[in-house]
Amino acid sequence: MNSDGNPVRPHSLTKAPILKSETSLSVECRLCGTTIPTGGAVYTVTTVPPSLEYVFRGGIFCSEKCIRAFCLESLEILDTLDTLSPKAMVTDLHEPRLGATKTLVSVLGA
Repeated sequence: MNSDGNPVRPHSLTKAPILKSETSLSVECRLCGTTIPTGGAVYTVTTVPPSLEYVFRGGIFCSEKCIRAFCLESLEILDTLDTLSPKAMVTDLHEPRLGATKTLVSVLGA
């Protein structure tokens, strides 16, 4: 705990990997479909584990809230697939699931 009585976060979690920028084109939020007009604020995840690069590649969101919801939805899908029964049909999902969890934890720090 710090002097304010708040828990101290490890250094790696103090800065969320979220970049806020201005779009030069009208785009849609990857999660909710909201149209973000030219010049509007867009959010992207800048750092993810290698196993999740394909999941977040090109992902543009309208808010940090949508990034968090996208992470939670991804975890729900991975949790459903990462069981013993489909292991013969799919590759190991443990690493992407762990990466999604770490990404969610880091964006919750935003």
